[in-house]
Amino acid sequence: MTFVYLVILLIAVIFVYQRYFPPAKVDILNKIPEAVEGRRWILDIREYQDAEKSPIKGAFNVPLAYLNRHYPKEMPQEVVIVANDRVEVNLSCKLLSKKGYHVSGYHLCPVKNKYQGSPEPCVEKSC
Repeated sequence: MTFVYLVILLIAVIFVYQRYFPPAKVDILNKIPEAVEGRRWILDIREYQDAEKSPIKGAFNVPLAYLNRHYPKEMPQEVVIVANDRVEVNLSCKLLSKKGYHVSGYHLCPVKNKYQGSPEPCVEKSC
């Protein structure tokens, strides 16, 4: 019986680690850098509705739910992520690292829900 409890605890620890612990050596950016043709992409992993309400110039939008199946195959090795929250950043960084890409940083653009008013534009600040 103790073995079962240890296995359940191990599964819970792995789940919490994968979802909530930040990836190593990925910095938060105060402003979104320019996309450099062939060297760096801005990958917007927010949902389509959120990305449409506050678009990022030069960003390629692939929501996190579609990233595993539909990530761009011809991406440069350096990627900057734009996301709504830290959990999205953590999950996408780990997924892209497994695919062989280097995430050089991320920028957070939180979107308010319909009860909090209109979304704030994603501009030169981090949250």
